[in-house]
Amino acid sequence: MARGARMLIVLPLMTAAALPLAGQAPTAEIIGVVRDSASEPLADVDVLALSRTTGFAYRVSTSSSGRYWLRGLPPGGYDLTAGRIGLRATTREGVRLSIGQTITIDFTLHPSAVELEPLSVRVGGPPLETTNSEVSYVLDRQRIEQLPEEARQFIELAQLVPGATAGTVETGGPPPFGTNGTSVGALNRQSLGVLVDGGDFTEGLFGDLNGSLPLLAIQEFEVVQSQYSAELGRAASGIINVATRSGGNELHGEAFGLYRHQTLTALGAFETEKPDFNRSHWGAALGGPISAGRTHFFAAFERRAENTFSTVNTGGAFPGFEGTFKTPFTDNLLFARIDHRAGEGHELTLRYSGEIGEELFGVGGTSALEYGQNNTLDMHSVLVAHRWMLPSGWLNEARLHVISTQRSLLRNASPGPTLFYPSLSAGPHQGEERSRSLRAELRDDVSLISTGRSGTHRVSFGTHLSWLDNETQSAFFEDGAFFFREDTDPLPARGQISFDPPAIELDARNLQLAFYAQDDWSPTPGLTLALGLRYDIETNGTNQDFVSPFAGQVSFIPTFPRSIDKDNLAPRIGFAWDPTGGGRTVVRGGFGIFYDASIAAPQVALERSSGVPVVQVFNPATTAIDELMIDPDTVPPVVWTSAEIETAMTRQSSLGIEHSLPGEVIIRIDGLFVQGRNLLLERNLNPIEGGAPRHPEFAQILQMVSAGRADAKMLLVEMRKAFPRGWVNVGYTLADRKNTNDNWGADVPQNDPDVLDLDGEWGPAAWDERHRVVATGGIGLPLDVTVAAKVIYASARPFTAITGRDDNGDLDRTNDRPPGEGRNARRGPDFFRTDVGLTWSALTSGRARIGLALNVYNLFNTTNGLPNSVPTIVGSPLFGQAAAAFPGRQLELGVRVGPS
Repeated sequence: MARGARMLIVLPLMTAAALPLAGQAPTAEIIGVVRDSASEPLADVDVLALSRTTGFAYRVSTSSSGRYWLRGLPPGGYDLTAGRIGLRATTREGVRLSIGQTITIDFTLHPSAVELEPLSVRVGGPPLETTNSEVSYVLDRQRIEQLPEEARQFIELAQLVPGATAGTVETGGPPPFGTNGTSVGALNRQSLGVLVDGGDFTEGLFGDLNGSLPLLAIQEFEVVQSQYSAELGRAASGIINVATRSGGNELHGEAFGLYRHQTLTALGAFETEKPDFNRSHWGAALGGPISAGRTHFFAAFERRAENTFSTVNTGGAFPGFEGTFKTPFTDNLLFARIDHRAGEGHELTLRYSGEIGEELFGVGGTSALEYGQNNTLDMHSVLVAHRWMLPSGWLNEARLHVISTQRSLLRNASPGPTLFYPSLSAGPHQGEERSRSLRAELRDDVSLISTGRSGTHRVSFGTHLSWLDNETQSAFFEDGAFFFREDTDPLPARGQISFDPPAIELDARNLQLAFYAQDDWSPTPGLTLALGLRYDIETNGTNQDFVSPFAGQVSFIPTFPRSIDKDNLAPRIGFAWDPTGGGRTVVRGGFGIFYDASIAAPQVALERSSGVPVVQVFNPATTAIDELMIDPDTVPPVVWTSAEIETAMTRQSSLGIEHSLPGEVIIRIDGLFVQGRNLLLERNLNPIEGGAPRHPEFAQILQMVSAGRADAKMLLVEMRKAFPRGWVNVGYTLADRKNTNDNWGADVPQNDPDVLDLDGEWGPAAWDERHRVVATGGIGLPLDVTVAAKVIYASARPFTAITGRDDNGDLDRTNDRPPGEGRNARRGPDFFRTDVGLTWSALTSGRARIGLALNVYNLFNTTNGLPNSVPTIVGSPLFGQAAAAFPGRQLELGVRVGPS
């Protein structure tokens, strides 16, 4: 249970600002060849893409081989025209571009003796991308608008694509503000990157989100599972790339209001009566021209106010603490954006987003109401982007992003001791934290196209600079924490108390640099090779300037600062092959190395707080610390130390095929193998031997080492179909994910300083769902009724069974498993949920349409236990069963207003 003390020291750092994550622009591109009627390439042909929304024109000229490359195009609809004097211009109308997409459109131009009207052809673009080797999926605006989303948190939308699932969190409840609840690939949520308009939205200490965005402000986003280009970095497991909405030449607005009430909610799995519950969620957006064809604006706001509830369930062990309790929640999301065309070659974007919210967090399952914390967030992000197309065809894109975040986690109850039973956590929470963070990042990307005898090269290169400044204050165990072996024990088996100084103040700074180069080389028209190289370095990613005050007192505490990790060189190679040349079958594959952002929290927080006197009292006869008569001057200190730290990384290999069947049914199958290395873990180097610590002058010596590992073997299958009145997507994931530790600070039962053997810890990852099926769809029915639905099934997640006893004599009952049983050897409950949304356009007046909405969440009222709420102590009343559950069926009524 020393883990609790350690977490409370570092928890403030979870709220710090993000380390840099270089990412590709949230744009798309068009490539192709222009030929004459004899199929000979044409040089110096003007190719122009005209945005149907903004009227902005993007123009390039073909090379000597007739090739062109239009890049940096915001997602949306375009009309594409190719023309040259003496040739009849041709226009492809209605070309639709999605985020991160590269499509190929070729032109054939015919001679024109006299001036003729341009030839216009209506197209929807080719069915498949034939030049992109990434394993990626796009959720467009239609799916974002139509699908019923219970919390309207954009990060949860990513869980609708193959290979992604809900990540684990430290508590039994839903994720708090800023917690990224999504996992991709082999690693947990901390290794997932999230980019918004090219700016990093993850905090750099634990990889969680700095904040959220209103769904009204999102145009679409891309989930990249593997083989992302060298432009993308500082994420070892995957990338979410978000493009926000911009205004256009026409003024348009939309709004919604949704409401729930207890009368529309089914009785929860552990409730005896319906709680007093209501929730309102509303928002509005407005966009349009400031100067048509030149300057546009877009603004959005969403507010969610919830008189929600959480149910405490101890299986009857503590009936006085059981029940359903109010856990209020309010969240305000703000967004504004201005786009300005200074000239055909210059485009400026100014974007602001913010989140201000408050919630009661950590209640439910085996955590009593008094154990909760009041969680507040105040986040503001500003991004400035400049796009400059040079006459020579070079494109320069520069971004400056500044994000400021303030957080607090304060006790929900008055001071007093914290009590930990096998089936209950009671008393006030053991800690409070406050933090303030500021991060500024500057990146510049350059791209160009080159053609010759070797084929076509689409080259991009760039650099990224990021500065992090974080201040935190925390207090922990001021009133003591006491641990009981059994629910019925009248006295604790152990107490843990911190003495003067009870507060820790930290000030951490870090500078990070990244450089990359990428060449998408097409030696032949049907083959593209993606060749990338990326290099990352941090000046203080693992606390390089610090030497422990206890250096030299024990042999394994370093006496000199750690060196900077300078070998983070990440090569990547991929291919996309169109074997038939018709754009209906694509074979993709590749291999790459991907580095994560260094986890600075353990070093910055723990090492700098070494020496804090924390005493463990075994078999105390009281839970009142004033009665323990402990002299703080006699308490041995707790020391944290680290060896050389390597940045966590993955080696990823992929191979897949995508094929367009008759009827434009798209089938995609990808095999993905991921190896994660250098994951941070923690071990105790001051074990109890013969009833006393090996080094009695210290209470604990805790070492952090980058020795954890993870593997994932995944089969990703997707089927998608669009038809005139709707769409359907079905995704399936077959996964086998294993690791040595689920979270960065997970203790391993390894006490020998000279030996590090983790074979006994190798087992399924906590988020290892062997099977996951997600089906989504929408259809327009007569009478202006639209129906959208999503169905999710996930097989059981694993957990580790422990005896709850000190079987090995180390005075720690948290890591003793049944004989012969490995980590995460048991499985909890399955998950199944169906959500349905209906919208009826009841009234259309002029350019506005008013619709009535009905959303039904968990249609079949399935009991879905929270995986992290499963009691793991063998013999506990609810062992192996979930002590808390996701809500049962809920109905939501509302109104939507939008353009007709």
